[in-house]
Amino acid sequence: MSRAMKLIYKEEGRMWPKVTWGDSRIVLFYLGAEPDDVTIEEAQEVDFEELLLRLDTGGSVFMTLRQENEGFQRKTEVNDEWL
Repeated sequence: MSRAMKLIYKEEGRMWPKVTWGDSRIVLFYLGAEPDDVTIEEAQEVDFEELLLRLDTGGSVFMTLRQENEGFQRKTEVNDEWL
């Protein structure tokens, strides 16, 4: 198993860095205050400035790494108890 190369960089004028994992994709789940306020993004980097802003406004953030060869499938079934 190969380890993903991690690159951290900070742009001028930004307080928080962005982190990039070389051969992996990151799946970010942003949950807002409302049940239907869900955003799912797939990216190669984590923008900690955006992540912390969402947390500061009361949202929740979940993230996981996905290898390049894995597929991403959404669950089509919704449990009514969650709504």
